[in-house]
Amino acid sequence: MRIKEILKEQQGIKLSHEELKAAIENNQAPRVVNASWSRDNNSFGELEDLGFMTKESQPMSGSDYLITQTYTGPGPVTLVHSDGREEVINQGWSDETEVDYS
Repeated sequence: MRIKEILKEQQGIKLSHEELKAAIENNQAPRVVNASWSRDNNSFGELEDLGFMTKESQPMSGSDYLITQTYTGPGPVTLVHSDGREEVINQGWSDETEVDYS
């Protein structure tokens, strides 16, 4: 990894799509947030763009849906939760959320 990439990762600067893909493929577990897009952080939406995350929506009842996100990338990523906790996730990690679209 080049110094520029190390500094970006340590300072929490958002990686480009190419840098994010390379970091994942090199098992460097870059940081991401659970959001479709973020100005300051890499996000699940970018993982979807790279083909490393799937998102399925299943109707439950009325306006309620079950959203399932599954990580499919070749290497780990570090999920940064809203409370600051960090969790390293690997291929096959999945999260289900109930959403009311009313």
